[in-house]
Amino acid sequence: MAAMWRAQHVKLLRYDWWCHQYFQRLGIPVAPYYPIIGNVHEWLTKGNNNFGEECIKKYGKVVGIYKFRDPLLYVSDIDIVKKVLVTDFSKFPNHWDIPALGFPLNMAPTYMKGQRWKDIRAINTSTFTTSKLRQMVGIFSDCCDPLIKNLEKAHTHNKPLEAKK
Repeated sequence: MAAMWRAQHVKLLRYDWWCHQYFQRLGIPVAPYYPIIGNVHEWLTKGNNNFGEECIKKYGKVVGIYKFRDPLLYVSDIDIVKKVLVTDFSKFPNHWDIPALGFPLNMAPTYMKGQRWKDIRAINTSTFTTSKLRQMVGIFSDCCDPLIKNLEKAHTHNKPLEAKK
């Protein structure tokens, strides 16, 4: 029985090791990680931003970490970020699951996945073209200017502001 348990344990560790070789197989630098939990300990104790900055300073503009077995990539190269967020955005249809989100936030395009995300993206891409957004700037300004004036007025007179009205 003990030999069988040991064999299963070895299989689990080998699978875990294989999962944690994802970035190495792609030639991407990786922050040191622990078996099974990956970089979760540092990520939680130092915080996402601090840990990310530390990794980027040590390993370069593109560095991989592991949240348990899930590979995560920190990218600080502005050209790569721009390419992913603008040019190749349609090639990244899936995002992190955030189960705590309820309606209506779970319907936002940033939290959708798969085919639903692709359908919404197709609608948004044709609806919000650069020229159409430029035409709307005047409308946005007309709506926002009175709001800003009222906020400034309330601030200068130290009045409480009823935001719900």
